[in-house]
Amino acid sequence: FLILDQEEGKYTATKWVETERPEWLKRADWSQGPNLMHSGGMNRLMSRMTGDIFICVSQDMLYPKDFVSKIAKFFQEHEDFDFATARLLRWDFEKLAKTNTIDSLGLKISTWHQAFEIGQGHEAKPFHKEFEEIFGASGAVLAMRRSALEKVKYNTQVFDESLHYKNDVDLAYRLQWAGCRGALLNDVIVYHDRFMSAASRKPFWVIRQSLHGDWVFILKNFSCSYHWLIHIKTYLYLIAKTVYFVIRHPSLVSIFRDLWRKRSGIADWRRKMPRNISVRAMEDKLI
Repeated sequence: FLILDQEEGKYTATKWVETERPEWLKRADWSQGPNLMHSGGMNRLMSRMTGDIFICVSQDMLYPKDFVSKIAKFFQEHEDFDFATARLLRWDFEKLAKTNTIDSLGLKISTWHQAFEIGQGHEAKPFHKEFEEIFGASGAVLAMRRSALEKVKYNTQVFDESLHYKNDVDLAYRLQWAGCRGALLNDVIVYHDRFMSAASRKPFWVIRQSLHGDWVFILKNFSCSYHWLIHIKTYLYLIAKTVYFVIRHPSLVSIFRDLWRKRSGIADWRRKMPRNISVRAMEDKLI
């Protein structure tokens, strides 16, 4: 286990473990550091991995005891898949209760490039397949082969560290461009105490990071060779969303100053991204 404690408060998880569960320190490669957010923290952990599969996990999840073994078994038996995720259901942490409400069954992306968490907020139904192919996975639970990480890595980054929101959408798109295949493992159920959902009233910093993530994700991944209708729908959606939020929060215009400063980095990442499938094949993956 690789564990990174990014808590910067007075009381940290590490102090609790040292006092209450010191034996855990012997069972894990444990480190502390500044808060690099999800992208930076995961990249730091990936740089220290020694195995063939990396599984993103977090402190706001409830995992079954056979979680890792089931994922490892899937990759052993299905060599044609490069990444996978579990069925994520809501965990009511306050009541310490599991629910049957879907948190995420993976990611899908529309032809106007809006990302959706599949099934979020709906009641989970019985499944009939052990696994099914998906476009992408929520960054909350994402298992990837080392070979897939190497395909999409830019310098030392797998997750884009300029993104604190939509970083999983960006990675999902890049994995698809690289020709990687992903699966939803229906028989692996994880419970998530999600901080923010699509139905939540989002604070300003989340709105800002989300809008910034939309622009970076599209500037990096969008193909100039897409069908003209996809061009129209994508930019109408992006411009309409931007205008709506700027009217509500005028200070959001600062996003464009940030994008201008980052333009050379975005362009370089875009230029070096592997594109191992055709534009038509990628269009077919959009809904």
